[in-house]
Amino acid sequence: MPATSAAAELAIAKASLTAVLLRPDPAPCPRADIDEFARQLTLTAARCSPANVQTCKRWMLQHVTPSSARTAAVGRYLVALANSFSPTAPTSTKRADKSTKETSSRRKRLHLLYIINDVLFHVTFRSGHDNGRTKSPFTTSIEPFLEPLVSSVAAFVRAPKQLAKIRSLLDLWAEKHYVADNVLARLRTAVDEGPRLAEEKLQKDREGNELQKTSSASASVAAAAAPRTGKEAPFLLPALHGDPSTPWYDLPAANWLAVLEPNSTRPMNPAALKPLQMTPGPAPPALVASVQALLADVNRMFCDDGEAGAGDHARNPGTSDTIQMDSDVDALGEHIEIDVLSGDITGGDTYYGWSRAFCKSMKERQRRRQRGHNDPDLDLPDADHDNRGRRQDNRGDNKGQGQGQGRREDDSQSSSLSSPKPAFKKRPRRCSSTQAQPELEQKSQ
Repeated sequence: MPATSAAAELAIAKASLTAVLLRPDPAPCPRADIDEFARQLTLTAARCSPANVQTCKRWMLQHVTPSSARTAAVGRYLVALANSFSPTAPTSTKRADKSTKETSSRRKRLHLLYIINDVLFHVTFRSGHDNGRTKSPFTTSIEPFLEPLVSSVAAFVRAPKQLAKIRSLLDLWAEKHYVADNVLARLRTAVDEGPRLAEEKLQKDREGNELQKTSSASASVAAAAAPRTGKEAPFLLPALHGDPSTPWYDLPAANWLAVLEPNSTRPMNPAALKPLQMTPGPAPPALVASVQALLADVNRMFCDDGEAGAGDHARNPGTSDTIQMDSDVDALGEHIEIDVLSGDITGGDTYYGWSRAFCKSMKERQRRRQRGHNDPDLDLPDADHDNRGRRQDNRGDNKGQGQGQGRREDDSQSSSLSSPKPAFKKRPRRCSSTQAQPELEQKSQ
């Protein structure tokens, strides 16, 4: 298995294991504990000390063995972890220095089997399953993953000591009745077929490397021999975006867009991730302009100052004219695009992430608002003139209503007209009982 595929499978298996352990089955595990368990497995694979093996076993007995779903996720993760260890032998500058020597991939894969062996012993003889007479749920759930794990441990060429250790471990499992007899038979077959499969895999890798070297050399020769013309080749769309023979996790990211569900926590279905079918032929002009702009940005970042890259000329929309552009950085560190002929800033990125067209329109709107408030030449309604007109209207209405009334009402109406407040009829003043009594006595006399 290539290194990239093995790394992808390991990442997927770890994500699946994390998702299962976070569920309340029976109790959710903290994410920090899950990461610590993955780190401890890698550490035990590198150094198989009794303390490290016991730590992994206790964690699995507490969080994994009570659940069949968690056991299956751990088995899948162990297989992916074993395949992630490259079968090539580690390089060591000093052979006698064992303290700095890296653990080989063969030992790392074998150490994962030792962890499974300790857990099988505990669930068989220490968990009350009649000393192996009844099979534990952990054994039933882990059995489908033992065969690919044993096959990965035995997949080494010219490693007789490795095969002897695996067979000795399988003999112990047969003696203690950890697994069923038919499962043991498949495991022994996987051990016998391991070296042959490893040899075939190495042969395929050699052929693939030679074919890749030959194709790259022929491509470079063809590119050097191809005639250079001034006319650019047209942009053509392929029939498929992505290789149908490529695994789903190696497909381009654009193939995921059709499967992603907005605002959904449901994971994607890997079976639905397939290459996108496209209409072969010339690409649309908008797509060509976007690709040329992207190539121009790449050339600005990676090309030398005097080197002209593809896409350094922006095409004027709607016409066939090209505008020669130059990129620069202003005093604020903003990337700007300057027209070489006029020297005007025509584009670029602003400090706040806004487009320059948006900033220009907002400045123009603010300028129009300020001009509307401060420009005396503009025909705007005068507040004083409006108030005077409103007072004149009120005066006319009050005169019409005041005809036929007395002098006192006219005086009160005229006084109300002098104030901006509306006029009201003045009510007669009431006297208190103490003030009205002397007037009554005077009248009676």
